Amino acid sequence: MKKAYTTLFFFALLLSLLVTDALAAESAAKIIQKTKAKYESIKYLSLRFQQRFEWALTGEVQELSGLVLVAPGDRYRVETNTQIIVSDGKTLWTYNKPTRQVIVDNLGTEKTPLLRDLVLRYTQDYKATLAGEDTVAGRKCWVLDLVASGEGEFVPHIKVWVDKREYIIWQVEEKDANGNVNRYRITVFEEPSSLPDRLFHFKIPEGVEVVDLRSE
Repeated sequence: MKKAYTTLFFFALLLSLLVTDALAAESAAKIIQKTKAKYESIKYLSLRFQQRFEWALTGEVQELSGLVLVAPGDRYRVETNTQIIVSDGKTLWTYNKPTRQVIVDNLGTEKTPLLRDLVLRYTQDYKATLAGEDTVAGRKCWVLDLVASGEGEFVPHIKVWVDKREYIIWQVEEKDANGNVNRYRITVFEEPSSLPDRLFHFKIPEGVEVVDLRSE
């Protein structure tokens, strides 16, 4: 659950169930291409999401909601009721509210949950097929299934709902190797002309524990 937030934007993903129809595969490829172009064109992004995580073993369900802000230069901010993650393009702050601990680290490409990077990764590591059509919050969507190309992926199946008109991802559902299901649904998607720089700097609260990994 901890890394569910960082995988945010995990919303540019694509998903499960292998289909052998060549025409469906071709259609899926075109949808992915247009979706990738859409997210690459975004400079500033503001979205709100809801997350639902269900443990297969116990049936326990955890739900939360959050805010994601993205700006040029690998800057982003993710907020939930338990965590704040902020990047100014060089430094990454991860603040855990319940434990009152801040982890400070250098931003690396592997820590960047930007949509364009996620789309690239999932199109490279997963085989996409067109599963059909569905409606999410009144929006007509393509449903894409991704299955991992090779063995060893902790999340072998992913399912993505892509807006048929605007090529925006409105919902992502991941099923990991243990059978746990993690679903993200976008409730608000906006492309503002700009966002204040202060949102991409984190002021460490007084009295919290600071773990600085930059010198290690």
